[in-house]
Formats: sequence, structure tokens, C-alpha cells
Amino acid sequence: MNGLLKLLLVGALAYGGYDLYQKHYAEKAKPEVVWQPYVLDTVNISVMFPKAPTVERRSVEGHTVEWQGSRHAAAEYTLVVIQNPDVTLGDYYPSSLINMGARLKDKRFIMVDGYDGYEFSLDFNDKLVTQRMISFHNAMVTQTAIYTDHEANNGDTEKFLSSLSL
Repeated sequence: MNGLLKLLLVGALAYGGYDLYQKHYAEKAKPEVVWQPYVLDTVNISVMFPKAPTVERRSVEGHTVEWQGSRHAAAEYTLVVIQNPDVTLGDYYPSSLINMGARLKDKRFIMVDGYDGYEFSLDFNDKLVTQRMISFHNAMVTQTAIYTDHEANNGDTEKFLSSLSL
């Protein structure tokens, strides 16, 4: 009887320890991210972000620049509008990323809500980049997603890119 009692006690301790281990190390469910549209103040352009974006407005060499950006997991999503730029559609090129070491993989012509632009695919520091530059009336709209394969596969990047409304 004494041996049976010891066996039950060891079993209870083992089960209790395992149960505590499971509760402590169990991966908690991550809350679902609710993407919400945000509208720029300077022009009627909207895009969806995974959380409220940081917003900056500046005047650079006489041009009004509005920037919105948000980070989510390992990705960065930004939208920039430059009023009255001194460039034409043919001049659009991701120079700033190239100058920081990004490698251009692809360039293609796109239309977003009837407005012409280019979409560039780049590799940058072990991440993927999709940058769109679109002519919108008297402004240049730049939509950029910097992401890993994970964000591409879970649909976050496509959600951001397809949400642009001009």
C-alpha cells in the first residue's frame, strides 16, 4: 500500500508540473489586427494601415510633403504624397532605396484607380520591398511596403498595397 501511495504522489506531481509547464509556455493567441483606412489631410487619398500611422507634414524646397507610416510585425508600410513635384512619370525611380543598397528586381507599369505609375520590386537587407510611384493630379504618390516572406504569405502586404484609393 505504501508503494502505491508513493506512485500516486509521484504521478500527481508529474502531472501538476507538466500542467504548470504547459500553462507557462503555451503560446498565447495573438489578437487579430483590424486594418483601418486612413485619409491624408492634403489630398483625398486613403490607404489601410494595421494601426494608426505616424503622420508628418513638411515643406521641402517649396513642396508640401505628407508622410504616413506604420510598422506591423517585421514590416513597414508608408504612403508619401509630394505636391507639385519637379519630376515626370518617366523620372520615377526608387533612387533613395537603391542608394541605400537595395537591388532592383523588377519594374512594371501600373494603373491605380485610373492613374499611371510604376511598381518596383526590390531586395533590401534580407527584406522584400514593393514601391509604387503614381502620378495623381499635381502630386506624386509613393506607396512603399518593406516586408519579409511571412508578411507576404499572410496577406498583410497585399492588403496594404491593394487598399490604396485615389
